Amino acid sequence: MAGKGGDHPFATGLVYVVGLVIAVFVIGRLTHTDLLGLARDGSSALSRALGGGKASSADLRDVKVAKPGSASGYGLSKFPDADSDANGCPTRDDVLGRDLSGVKRHGPCTVASGTLTDPYTGRSVAYISGHADTVRIEHVVALRTAWRSGASGWGQDRRTRFANDPDTLLAVDATAARDRAGRGPGEWRPSPRYQCAFAQRYVTTLHDYGLTVTKADHDALATMLGRC
Repeated sequence: MAGKGGDHPFATGLVYVVGLVIAVFVIGRLTHTDLLGLARDGSSALSRALGGGKASSADLRDVKVAKPGSASGYGLSKFPDADSDANGCPTRDDVLGRDLSGVKRHGPCTVASGTLTDPYTGRSVAYISGHADTVRIEHVVALRTAWRSGASGWGQDRRTRFANDPDTLLAVDATAARDRAGRGPGEWRPSPRYQCAFAQRYVTTLHDYGLTVTKADHDALATMLGRC
């Protein structure tokens, strides 16, 4: 006999199982970039999925702890802009299109407007093209830090790839970016709610590009990953 409302227990259970399988498949397909965007609502479940666990701890253990190298020779010209995914659009617009909600465009590339949920503070920031001082695109691992952590020894092609890799970049509130001022985790941290996602992205960048980390930054990252 059907239950109240006409739902058969077997049918209800089957729908639940199918839904669960689909959810697991979708989550399994998400990259850490996708998850970072989803985690901006502060969801503890997604924050845990993003960082901290055994994988993140293992990645951090794999990163060499070392004193920073010399900044001699560093300059933005060492990390030129490029179309990282060959879609014909500037990297800035690619990142804005990924990180903002309610995006409107001028043509196929230029992001005209949208709303950013800042990954450092959680603040909502309205973005309008031509007012770039409201939203900045910044490197999770600052370029100067990367230079002193191993990038000075790279060839130009690798530095160009690093500078334009969407997984090393975030759209952030310009005020928060000025507050950070390119400092590493040992000197600056985002709001507690967003530290797990930030640390996960930071460690992933270090690991993927073979960069070293200072002892202070290593310890701060380990602490933030403990929030995951």
